[in-house]
Amino acid sequence: MKRLLLFCVVLLTLSGCRNPQAGLLFTKEAPDIFPDYQFVYIPWNIAPLNFIINNQGSKAIVLIEGPEATLRVKSDRKVQFPLRKWKKFLLKNKGKTLEVKLRLKQEKSWVEYPAFEWYVTREAVDPYLVYQRIRPTPTVWANQGIYQRNLENFDEDCLLDNSFTDADGLNSFAFCAGRPDRLLFHKRRPSSQTYLLLNGEKTELSQQSFNLMAYPSWHPSGNFVAFAINHSDLPFYGNIGLPAQLYNPASDILVYDVVNKQLITGSELISKDSYETFPAFSADGRSLYFCTATQTESTQKGDISYDLCRLDFYPEDRRFGNRVDTLVRAERIGRSISFPKPSPDGRFILLTLHSGGRFNLWGQDSDLFYYLLKDELHGVKSCYASNSQHAEDYASWSSNGAWFVFGSRRLNGLSSQLYLSYIDEKERPRKAVLLPIKDPDSYRNPDQISCHLPELLLRKALRME
Repeated sequence: MKRLLLFCVVLLTLSGCRNPQAGLLFTKEAPDIFPDYQFVYIPWNIAPLNFIINNQGSKAIVLIEGPEATLRVKSDRKVQFPLRKWKKFLLKNKGKTLEVKLRLKQEKSWVEYPAFEWYVTREAVDPYLVYQRIRPTPTVWANQGIYQRNLENFDEDCLLDNSFTDADGLNSFAFCAGRPDRLLFHKRRPSSQTYLLLNGEKTELSQQSFNLMAYPSWHPSGNFVAFAINHSDLPFYGNIGLPAQLYNPASDILVYDVVNKQLITGSELISKDSYETFPAFSADGRSLYFCTATQTESTQKGDISYDLCRLDFYPEDRRFGNRVDTLVRAERIGRSISFPKPSPDGRFILLTLHSGGRFNLWGQDSDLFYYLLKDELHGVKSCYASNSQHAEDYASWSSNGAWFVFGSRRLNGLSSQLYLSYIDEKERPRKAVLLPIKDPDSYRNPDQISCHLPELLLRKALRME
């Protein structure tokens, strides 16, 4: 018996010496990863958050610990998670906090970095994302198209490219409330045309007004589409060495009645003394939000700042109210307002604020703000966790109102890439998450294509033939 006990003690001692933890070093230096996925909120149905470790090392071990499951991956400094294991892991840890630990082999030792956290939300993000891909130079139409991403994996497919439009530019497009069966899209000159797709049937809208259409917004019923008539005359204007800007000498708002195939509007939306643009229907369909600026000598030269306004809409009577409510004045906040995006749950309006001018994509001071509808007295608030030193622009909501997607130029200051942000339980936008891709190194390509006009969909859209 004594010999047996002695044998067991020796065996345990030897096994302890072979412990892989032996010789593990710890550092207080935070890990340097790209994209920056540290301390972020992620939907439980998102594709793997593959990333690159920039710290020195030859091999890596990533350990993600959750209350319900653990995921361990060995790799080089480019970390790519197996899709099936990732999806199963997140599903088990829905609504939980995950701890992410990184270990890097540096020469003969393993070094562990301070852990960071991922917060897996119970709210999913709509699984499909449609967006426009275009080269950063706005006057070049080549290689332009409308693409679709499956956010639950890395599948991407082209819905429409400009070979369909004889190499013309593809301009505005809009789906109705995340439904792929209702779509309106517009192509630019030299032969401007607008198309309506309903349940797979395509119709060309031939009225002259549609040739000048921009910024379409569907009524939640799917029976109306509001859009701006921007009397713009390309090419763009701009100073030498700076990106161009678009100048619109006038703008009004019209609404297309899909059922009766008629255009309707109100006197407050086609004023000769004001520029009305960026229309957006409210979640209940009883209001139309839009931006407007009074015509002056300065605005006629392109120096323009927009207010945020609201006008009642009565869909049963196909008419508008006669009193405009000005919610936010540009003069008061010192910035112009564009692209109002009401949330589908009726809580917020996302706004893009910038120094002025109509085409704010190029302004480095362009940021996202939100207007809390139940707290109108406190005005607009910054989506500070989503913004950067570069331009942020054009947000779109997930159908549950928990997520929004937007474009940002923060990677290189020129091309726009797409990010997700979460609205937490205190109604605050959280840190933006760059959309994950299979090979994160692709984001470092200096010739990266810009992505614009993101729209989240509940179901997969079919190719637009």
